[in-house]
Amino acid sequence: MGYKHISIRKAVDEVFKRQIFLPEIQRSLVWKNEQIETLFDSLFLGYPIGTMLWWKLEKSRINEGDEEIGLCQFLIEYSEFNQPNNPSVSIPLVGSESHYYVVLDGQQRLSALVISLLGSISRRAKRHRKSDSRSYPKKELFFNLNIPSDSRARASSQKRFRFFTEEEITDSSEEWFEVKEILKYETQNEIEAYLDGADYENGQKENLHRLWQAINAEDGLHYYEIDGGSYDDATELFLRLNSRGTPLSQIDLIFSALVKAWPGCRHKIEKVIEGINEPDRRFSIDKNLILRACLMFTGLPIDMKSGSFSAGNAQIIADKWPHITTAIEKTFTLLKNWGFSDESIMSYNAALPLAYYLYRGGQSKSEDEKEMHLFFVNAQLKNLFGSSTNSTLASIRANAFPKNVNMKHLRFKLNLFDKVVFPGGNDIYMREDNLKRCFEYDKGAYTFMLLSLLYKEAELHAITFHQDHLHPYSGFKKTALENLGIAENEITRWITLRNKLPNLQLLEDTENESKKAKPLKKWVDLGHSFKFRPQGISLELKDFQFFYDERKKLLEDKLRLIFNLPKEMTNNE
Repeated sequence: MGYKHISIRKAVDEVFKRQIFLPEIQRSLVWKNEQIETLFDSLFLGYPIGTMLWWKLEKSRINEGDEEIGLCQFLIEYSEFNQPNNPSVSIPLVGSESHYYVVLDGQQRLSALVISLLGSISRRAKRHRKSDSRSYPKKELFFNLNIPSDSRARASSQKRFRFFTEEEITDSSEEWFEVKEILKYETQNEIEAYLDGADYENGQKENLHRLWQAINAEDGLHYYEIDGGSYDDATELFLRLNSRGTPLSQIDLIFSALVKAWPGCRHKIEKVIEGINEPDRRFSIDKNLILRACLMFTGLPIDMKSGSFSAGNAQIIADKWPHITTAIEKTFTLLKNWGFSDESIMSYNAALPLAYYLYRGGQSKSEDEKEMHLFFVNAQLKNLFGSSTNSTLASIRANAFPKNVNMKHLRFKLNLFDKVVFPGGNDIYMREDNLKRCFEYDKGAYTFMLLSLLYKEAELHAITFHQDHLHPYSGFKKTALENLGIAENEITRWITLRNKLPNLQLLEDTENESKKAKPLKKWVDLGHSFKFRPQGISLELKDFQFFYDERKKLLEDKLRLIFNLPKEMTNNE
């Protein structure tokens, strides 16, 4: 027990040989590429990178002990697309080592070193589709040999370390060295022989030699070793260390508390999350939602803090886990059937009342699903889960679905929520002011929610639908409208209205691709049709205002029926 040190090379090698593990209470990699690049810059410059905390465990204790010590492997190839989580370790361990190390503190630093020196990192590129594997380019860490070794410049144009794809590094005019290549040279003689024969300038050779020294220095990493102690002691120390400052977010600390109380649950929870998120990248739920569901469904206080997941509460959750996951999975199947995805959901918490209804044995027949769909949309349009989420869910549990009610005979209706206390004294029903606001939203999540109600007969579960501009977005260029003789003040107004609900429809992705920027009249003349077409109104762009106003009336009438609002009286009635 006490402070020790190890070279980066040896630490990475021991991770690769599976002699160093992570406890399952640890989170996955959260460091950004820029943080990893900065870590290597600090190592190169000789700056301290902090002391780690490692727990030494005898193999016999891991394999035969009474404690359920859950272990995970370090990731070498990290991918947000298909490999974001640390895989579990099979127990018993079969290696020849007599003891192993478990990293309680310093995981992000050691993970960064392992990925950079042995593997790669793949994150989604900005503005690229989540569901497309090509959106996650594989990158490796490179070292700019041209920056003087005494330079402290951190401007982006002078970054000493940077992640690149193969294509990016090929196109670069700088002299970059792939960092993992440094491990090829194990001894001082080997690196010097390489540099003597390499076609590098003296400054570049100096940089490479300095990097080699940083990776191979015997005191490259410092760690405090705990030898022995119980699993509870180790996890308690982990939680204490990470409750200070910002190394772990609050949800990570809460999750770690549950994992401590319920060994093995990390991979159960990750499996559910992956099962919902990964098949088509439609959703992006996280641990937060699952943990909140566990508290709500099992009747525990909905208080998102570590103390809520004590050993006793964790056992209650573990006992109900199969029913919890079944209800959550059924709910997201419904959301998929209604056409929802991550891009069209403002609050995933709005799905929890639906899941709780199913968890309690509620029906999922046609009429129930219609009302569930309406609840989900109304709750988000009215921002009922934007604040005080825990108290709102507690009120729903107590007042909409009381314990003494047999849910198998309870049909899902909006009036179940009449006694629920929503934030600001709000309720689940749409009013006149809410209806008017429906026509103020720009194309996005809210307009999709409304279109999902207006296009209920579309096979949203089987076909990918896009929000399409009836009059194409690109047709509203100022010069084009001026050529049509549209007045200046009307041009400004039209450019605003083009992105509102009356100029939007749901269109199959393949049909939308073929439609592209075709003028609406031309598209219809080719044999296409669209819902809520105002009769007797020109489809020419020059008559856009008439088209917009009349289609708005049709949509408003339909939404009044859906929201059960009375028809608006006119001066003639």
